[in-house]
Amino acid sequence: MKDPQQRPCRIDHPPPPGGRRSRAFRRRNGQADRTPRDRRRAAPCNSKLVGVGENAACLRGCAAGSCRSAALALLVAVTVAGCSGPAKLSSVSVWVADDAQPPAEFPITGTESDLFNPETRELSLAGGINETLGIHLALFAGDGALPALDVIATDLQSGDDRVSASVLRFYRLHSVHVDRWPGWHIRLIEPQRRTPDIPDVVVPADAPSGGLPADLQTGEVLRLWIDVHIPKGTAPGSYDGQLVIRSRGEAVDTIAVTLTVWPFLLPDVTHPALLTELDHRSLFAHHLQYQDRPYAPERFYADDPLRGELEALLASTMRLLQSHKLSPVLPHLRPIVKITGSHAVTVDWSDYDRVVLAYLNGSRFADRRPLPVWPIPFDETFPPAPSYAAVDSPSYAATVRRYLRQCAVHFDELESLDRTYVTIPFANHPDADAFVAVRHFGHVIRNAHPRLRRLCRLFPQDMTAYGWQQFPFVDVSSHVEIWCPPAQFLDPSAGPTWPAPRSEAWFRVDRPPFSGSIEITAPPVYTRVIPWQGRRLGSNIVVLGLANDRSRDDKDLASQQCIDRSPSLLVYPGAPFGLRAPVASLRLKRLRRGMQDLALLDLAQTHELSHVAEAIAESLAPFAAADAYAAHFADGRRGAWVEDPRLWRLACRVLTDELVRKIEGASAGHWDDLTGTLRWRQFMTETRNVNVKVDGVRVRAAGRRPQDGAVIEAQLTITNHTRVPQDGTIGFGALPIGWSPEPPRIDLPRIAPGRAARVTLTARAATLTWGSQGVRYLPIRLEVNRRTIDLAARLAYVHASQITDAITIDGDLSDWPPSPGNVAADFILVTGETPDATQLPSARPGAATECRVARDSRHLYFGFRCPGSGGPDLQARSNIVTYQDMIPVGEDLVEVLIDPDATGTRSTGDLYHLVLKPSGAAWEHGIGTDPPTGPRRVWAADIRHAARRHGQHWETEVRIPLTAFDRPIRDHEIWSVNFTCFDAGRQEYANWSGAVSNVYDPLSLGNLGL
Repeated sequence: MKDPQQRPCRIDHPPPPGGRRSRAFRRRNGQADRTPRDRRRAAPCNSKLVGVGENAACLRGCAAGSCRSAALALLVAVTVAGCSGPAKLSSVSVWVADDAQPPAEFPITGTESDLFNPETRELSLAGGINETLGIHLALFAGDGALPALDVIATDLQSGDDRVSASVLRFYRLHSVHVDRWPGWHIRLIEPQRRTPDIPDVVVPADAPSGGLPADLQTGEVLRLWIDVHIPKGTAPGSYDGQLVIRSRGEAVDTIAVTLTVWPFLLPDVTHPALLTELDHRSLFAHHLQYQDRPYAPERFYADDPLRGELEALLASTMRLLQSHKLSPVLPHLRPIVKITGSHAVTVDWSDYDRVVLAYLNGSRFADRRPLPVWPIPFDETFPPAPSYAAVDSPSYAATVRRYLRQCAVHFDELESLDRTYVTIPFANHPDADAFVAVRHFGHVIRNAHPRLRRLCRLFPQDMTAYGWQQFPFVDVSSHVEIWCPPAQFLDPSAGPTWPAPRSEAWFRVDRPPFSGSIEITAPPVYTRVIPWQGRRLGSNIVVLGLANDRSRDDKDLASQQCIDRSPSLLVYPGAPFGLRAPVASLRLKRLRRGMQDLALLDLAQTHELSHVAEAIAESLAPFAAADAYAAHFADGRRGAWVEDPRLWRLACRVLTDELVRKIEGASAGHWDDLTGTLRWRQFMTETRNVNVKVDGVRVRAAGRRPQDGAVIEAQLTITNHTRVPQDGTIGFGALPIGWSPEPPRIDLPRIAPGRAARVTLTARAATLTWGSQGVRYLPIRLEVNRRTIDLAARLAYVHASQITDAITIDGDLSDWPPSPGNVAADFILVTGETPDATQLPSARPGAATECRVARDSRHLYFGFRCPGSGGPDLQARSNIVTYQDMIPVGEDLVEVLIDPDATGTRSTGDLYHLVLKPSGAAWEHGIGTDPPTGPRRVWAADIRHAARRHGQHWETEVRIPLTAFDRPIRDHEIWSVNFTCFDAGRQEYANWSGAVSNVYDPLSLGNLGL
């Protein structure tokens, strides 16, 4: 049986660390030596019920009379039945998990989760004072429908102390559908982890539409969200209460709730700040109408007919974002500017200040905290350039300079100038014109006022060294105070100019693995990690982007349409739910969780536990930005952060243990201290280990004749993620008959913490024998610091069969002659990284792809049998290929990657690249990604190709002249080759050699014998 002491979650049911502290809690609250069930039975009969639904108002409004007594009698009866009965009561099954668990992965079963025990019907929560816990409650109707289902809560009590039930806020989750996945998702996440219907829209339970009560049909799942805020002033201790699930006002299930309040207060302010932009015009258009049309004014005039509604809507939205630990700004709100013919500029700030001041000074927020930064109202369109002058003209420069000078003076009068920034315009895409714009407008802004901070979205370092070919770098650091590049192009270690001595480093959330993601497709941890990455990079500000949908059309306000247009929005229009304000996304809740994680880390540092905080931070989120590069800047490495939600919960529990010990001074020799030590050891063991990655397996001819045999070279990268140096030995395991390792084992160099070593294992084979798919696995054993790691290297080899009669290129493989060893199959998904790919079923795509290879004296032939419908009409010709994060997305296609020299230099410029689609083909020398990852040249070759649909699959053939490779071809050569397939219907990208993440790395290619 699972030991409850080993459940690694900070919002887990205790026991709290330190037995004496736990008894002290109970003595303080009159609960000594009583179990949670005892305390619930002894609870006084004045518990207040709050909730939602048709009868909630009655329960809330009753005094301590007959109505309340009847309600409590009902609760006691249902509680007793729930504690002694099975996991399912009256046709409803319950599952509870925290906000780290992907909602769609919740099993509606009787198994125990980290929070909820379905046998005892106990929900165990724990958190610090001023912390908000997020709980996902899933209800499942088994053998009958449950009409008008809702949930209510009682107060939580600990002796004479009470936590009002109002701290539990209920929401209903609505789903949006996703059928297309971004390139980073295809590279990093296995298809079975995808959730097409994603619960993300968090609708308040009391919303006029889409809230509670709700009808639950047989076989359906009702997903709810509960925010549990532990307010300041709450006494530490263990509090007990109940959740009652009702249908038509009658209880059908009861959940016992225990909330442990830890004896520490989470700070309000945490760094870095999460900066998000709000388009107020779209916000208004989605919620307000005037004269039967969407109302989206650019400015707030004092005499606006809807002024009160505008200000209330904006305030509620800004509070929603700020209450989730974000820093919202209004970049499109502008003052009234008048420009005369002589370029004189006057600015009327009255309407602007009436809106902005309350957010700058914090008076509009519940906690009264001012916003940390605010944008100067200036961009490419405001103030507008004169129609007769270019944007780099002296007249426009004079206008901008005069306007910005007035901005600086005004914000200085508001005592907010040091919190403002000016974004340098016309410098969004890194080309030569953008760097010119930085120099020009950087000079203009500096002349306007010396205290204006200039923000640049370009990159402070030359990207040529990272693989970006012909990057137009210009050093403009003298014109920049704030660098704010996308995370993929941020490298704090690039040199003395990054950051410049007087500059500040922000970064924009980009895409995994360079940063976390707020896209709808991102798993919970991918969003939660964003604040951690900002802290690791030393950024004061993390820029999230636009929080709401930019569209101003009030006819497409459904959550689905909004997420289709804006996959990264953080709030949805509330109008479809009868609300006059937006509703949150679940990703907004995860950002709040990440910020509260940082508050715990800050608190640990305050209590002289920096070593614990840093060890946890380095373990959970070791890489970000340029640290996540692999072969080049576009190739992100795996393992930028820990993806297992269980380890995030364990980390928070470890941190909580240490804080409580520090605050209460528990003795180091106590039993609970030992339990905490075991949690710490478990966390470090599972997050800090030695990682082995097979980069590729080469086959080289041992001589000029086939009977000379072959040499096999397995190239591996061994990375030390532990905190101590590692050394040991590595070698092949049992090889096929006739194969021999040379040498049997090799000694590893001593690998320092955080470092990696490249190792090549060599074996000699007298003959090469293969199965029907051209794949063989070679066992490898690594022994390091008394630990043994077994893995397998995937060796892919295919032989081009010799033919005398040319193959007809018509998209039909039926005329290919049979030949042993010329078939490449058993493709592996690019997400299938594993020490032993044979043990991971998810590494295989949903449908098989097969490639056949042949040659004659003049040509090389490839024939593919591919899954999918074949895409568009085969008569439509298109040779356009669209790449997302090194994935050729869009239509069904296959690729042929050839490196005749087989040098494995890791440059994409070494590859001959052929793309075959049902609608056309394209070929090149290099890879045509944007931005470029290597040299790319025209491949001027007389290549013939054809494709044909065959029911539920399609076939394509291609013939390449051997003279197309600009080198003499010898018999018995072994080239490097790989074949890929993008299945557009399944959104899967697979390859034959077994490359993971980056199929365009020449080192990862398989082998082709000629």
